[in-house]
Amino acid sequence: MKEATETKVKTKYRELLGLFRSLRKEQAILLMICFISIISNLYFTYLVQDVVDLFIVNHDVTKMKQCLGSMLFWGIFAFIIGVVETKRWHMFRYKIINWMRTLMHKKMLSKDANFFNGKTTGDVVSSIMDDGAVIAEQAGIGSLMIILNILQIVIILTVLISKNLFLGLVVVACGIIYYFFINSIKKKMRPAYTKYSQENANLRQRVIENNRAVLDIKSLNEKDFFQQNFEYNISECYMPAANKIIKLDVMNYSVNEFIQILFPVFVLVAGGILVSANLLTVGSVILFYVYTQKLVEPLNNLSDAMKGAQMAIGYADRVYDFLFDEEKEEKEEFLCEGELVVNLDIEAFGWNENQIILKDIEEKFVPGDIVFVQGESGKGKSSLLKLAAGFYDIAKGKVSINRKNIRDIREEDRYSYIKFLPQEPIILEGSIRSNLELGQKYTDDEINNALKMAMLKEFVAENGLEYKILENGKNLSGGQKQRLALARVLLRKPAILFLDEATSALDEKNEIQIIKNLYQYVKENKSILFVTSHRKNLGEICNKEIRV
Repeated sequence: MKEATETKVKTKYRELLGLFRSLRKEQAILLMICFISIISNLYFTYLVQDVVDLFIVNHDVTKMKQCLGSMLFWGIFAFIIGVVETKRWHMFRYKIINWMRTLMHKKMLSKDANFFNGKTTGDVVSSIMDDGAVIAEQAGIGSLMIILNILQIVIILTVLISKNLFLGLVVVACGIIYYFFINSIKKKMRPAYTKYSQENANLRQRVIENNRAVLDIKSLNEKDFFQQNFEYNISECYMPAANKIIKLDVMNYSVNEFIQILFPVFVLVAGGILVSANLLTVGSVILFYVYTQKLVEPLNNLSDAMKGAQMAIGYADRVYDFLFDEEKEEKEEFLCEGELVVNLDIEAFGWNENQIILKDIEEKFVPGDIVFVQGESGKGKSSLLKLAAGFYDIAKGKVSINRKNIRDIREEDRYSYIKFLPQEPIILEGSIRSNLELGQKYTDDEINNALKMAMLKEFVAENGLEYKILENGKNLSGGQKQRLALARVLLRKPAILFLDEATSALDEKNEIQIIKNLYQYVKENKSILFVTSHRKNLGEICNKEIRV
């Protein structure tokens, strides 16, 4: 069972890597730059032995000048190409990470509403911002790290073996032992990072929830409870996962330090013995010493690349669903000719089999209908609106527009006719105009007409369309936020409009006028309006009713 799961995860990971094929040209250019940097850097170091041996053994001034001149040239060249390499490397790294985040965000927006039922906000944020970034980094530069570090290791070992077979083979043996030891530690990191990522997402979710509820927490005078709950999540959930990472990192650091200190010293001592036996020159010993130090870095980098791959595989499950398990696009194009007719045929619906909240609803609605959805709190009014708007599948029943199942209509076509205003509409940081237009272009007359219907024209006349709205509309009242969201919806002239408690924060005067405006809008545009409200005013303009 475990092996089957492992295989499935690795298959998903390979599919994710396939998304980065378009970046191979840039990878090839970066690989070439890094290759030149490695060669020039190693050759510059190699020249050190010649200079040392010339000073000690051969005092030929001409050769020394030539060698120093060569060292100066290769030193400058290695420095310049190193700067270019570093810049290109980091630019490419951020490019692929942000490319992945952008792709995941785009896919998130196209997901069916069912996708989010089992996910917290923290889970979604962590998957896009963290997990996707790890996979992108591994796919984009992880493979380059493996190639380049193997190349550097091969060059170093080849040079050392050619200088002295015995000492070179000793270095090879020590390098192999080090690599497998450090890699055995990092293999354990995949399950540890998978657990850590989940706990990190859960902790983010607590912060998001507490930030949203800060005023409720204050008014309930329960700051201690929420603080203790947060501290419990850190100490009992997050830190145990983090401690496993810390333990493995400490083991990794200990092995690295042990090797970096003793490995070069051992080579230096062994080299000194060979020098005394006239089997090696002083310059070659220095070369062995420097190259041995340079060998530790690519060995460790190679292990880090393997660790990154293990982390990325561990995150594959959390990222895969964003990118591949999405709404099918084989749906037919939907073009309405004439008036829209909506049919509700819901035999039974519930969020699980044991909790049916809606049943035996069979209704037909035509242009001009205003439908009042009534029922006690928690009985499914909002759920019915979401079903009628096509957000969710109905196992037993369907919602149809002009006899076509709403779920068989492409999402883009579906919501070109339908608009849905939830109880808590989104208000973005920015101007009133940008909140209304959301990237689209509307004339001032269209905007003013929508503002007039939503009873927000007076506020805009005083403050202007460029009035700066703070995050989540903090500088607007609840009623102003609802009216702004309503104006945004009406600006798009929906043929079918769903309002879920859309006037709950309005004062009676504004509510009455907006209700009149909505009635006029429906009649003039031959639209269909569905509303829920705990107030009676909206019900007065409705000609049809659904009781749940």
